[in-house]
Amino acid sequence: MTRLELVRSGGFAGLSLRAEVDTSAGDDPDAQWFDEALAGVDVAALVAREAPGVPTSPDRFTYRLAVDRDGQRQELTFGERGVPEPLRPVVDRLVARARHGSSPVVGGEGT
Repeated sequence: MTRLELVRSGGFAGLSLRAEVDTSAGDDPDAQWFDEALAGVDVAALVAREAPGVPTSPDRFTYRLAVDRDGQRQELTFGERGVPEPLRPVVDRLVARARHGSSPVVGGEGT
């Protein structure tokens, strides 16, 4: 099973949001979707290809995604224009969950 944590920071207002999913918890209706979405994604390879430092632009979001799977934790940091394509649906769904109250919001960002 997998545990995901996404933190999005920056943007025009400088607010952050956070979403977490633990697919082993058994009470999350999206757990299977996240497991299937990540099944073919080699997160370690994406981390290895990650450029040092995240290019930042004024008023753009920065993302930090942590993936705990099979006893290994991988972390990626990327800008909103650099979301790795295989992770785009996962990032989009996590952001939507945070916006709609499925996860606690840090910094007060709402819908």
